[in-house]
Amino acid sequence: MNDREVRAEGSERKIRASGGLILTGVVLLALVLFVGQNTDEVPVNWLFFEMRQPLWVVIIVAAVAGVVLALVFLPGRTAAAAATEAEPAPVEDDVVVRG
Repeated sequence: MNDREVRAEGSERKIRASGGLILTGVVLLALVLFVGQNTDEVPVNWLFFEMRQPLWVVIIVAAVAGVVLALVFLPGRTAAAAATEAEPAPVEDDVVVRG
């Protein structure tokens, strides 16, 4: 693997990261707009409890629960990505790259 390949791999990671940030921003914006349009009170039944809550509270609780569940049940993906970025590519001493 030469310097150009290493640089290309690094720039692909940056593009994927910024794409993920853009997607996260779009989803958060959609969530904020959705919450803003759903402010009526609704009946909420959970186990043996029944209460009335604003719909935006129900939406936020569901979104936070989804994020927590994703972090709990998908830790390998995040850890693998961090390990890949943290470990430098192995360098072989007997390879000479001339460019």
